[in-house]
Amino acid sequence: MNLRNKVKQGKRPEILRRVAPCILVGLIKSQAAVRKELELKEKRILPQDEAFRITHVKQKKNSEQPDEWVEERAKQSYIQFQQSRAELCSSLPPGTEPTDEQLN
Repeated sequence: MNLRNKVKQGKRPEILRRVAPCILVGLIKSQAAVRKELELKEKRILPQDEAFRITHVKQKKNSEQPDEWVEERAKQSYIQFQQSRAELCSSLPPGTEPTDEQLN
């Protein structure tokens, strides 16, 4: 039985429990598809790091609570991405923004 059929039947393999934010309406979506949906909802282009943060931080009940990441690994990836982006931006000529290809 393939993964998609297991999801439709309500059986969630261990790997899916760890990546729960990416699962919407019982189907697995790519980060790019989720990002596109967020852009349509927000009515603006989202940077990759902002989309990652939205999909990997648990929703708060009130705005005073600190961010709670889905996994510690997601938080570390986000911090590492921010550091890499800062290094890349400092190496580019002034007034130049890095492209998505440079960030990946």
